[in-house]
Amino acid sequence: MPWKITEDLKRFKAITMGHPVIMGKNTWNSIGKPLPGRQNIVLSKDRNFQPQGAIVAHSLEEALKMVEGQEAYIIGGASVFKQFLPLADKMLITLIHSEFEGDTYFPYFSEEDWILQESSSLLSSSGYELCLQIYIRKNLL
Repeated sequence: MPWKITEDLKRFKAITMGHPVIMGKNTWNSIGKPLPGRQNIVLSKDRNFQPQGAIVAHSLEEALKMVEGQEAYIIGGASVFKQFLPLADKMLITLIHSEFEGDTYFPYFSEEDWILQESSSLLSSSGYELCLQIYIRKNLL
């Protein structure tokens, strides 16, 4: 991510604390260490990959078995979001009203399949206008 927004990071921590987080290898490498207070699961096909402080899942199915019966959070990157999106029942999204250079994006989702349950605006201390959104999959209502 080309930004660090304190308010968004605090929200992320509060929401994910005590829950498993699932991420790809590149996201793990960008964070550089396990997120404390959470079971860190790294999705990687590399059978030799052994991240200190995390568990490796070699497939989506294996990751799902590890978190069965728990509320887990998918925290990136783009390919991991894309793999898990069809299985998600809730999305917590922070929109940043600004332009950034980048080559990685959240995957497309059809708003016909989702209901915007909650939306609130916030001006960050770094001057970015944020929109905090919670979407619920329609077939769950």
